[in-house]
Amino acid sequence: MKRNILFVDDNETMLELYRMLLTSERVRWEVRMAGGGAAALQLLATTRFDVVVSDLHMPGMDGVALLREVKRLSPGTSRIILSG
Repeated sequence: MKRNILFVDDNETMLELYRMLLTSERVRWEVRMAGGGAAALQLLATTRFDVVVSDLHMPGMDGVALLREVKRLSPGTSRIILSG
C-alpha cells in the first residue's frame, strides 16, 4: 500500500530536492509538495497524509503553527519539522 507524504517549504529548490531524493521510493510513497502552510492545509482538506514534513521558517504560517493545525485536523498523521 502506498503511503502519502507531504513536504511543505517556501523554497522551491528544497521541494525539488525532496522530490528527487524520494524518486526511487515511488512504489512505496506518493509524494506531494506545498509551497507554504495555506497550500498545505488546502491539500490536507482533500487528501489523507501519513506524514507531513515542514520547514520551520516560512512566511505567513511557520512550521510549528502548521503542524499544530495538522495535529488538530489529522491526529494520526506523523509530523516532522526541518530546520536549517
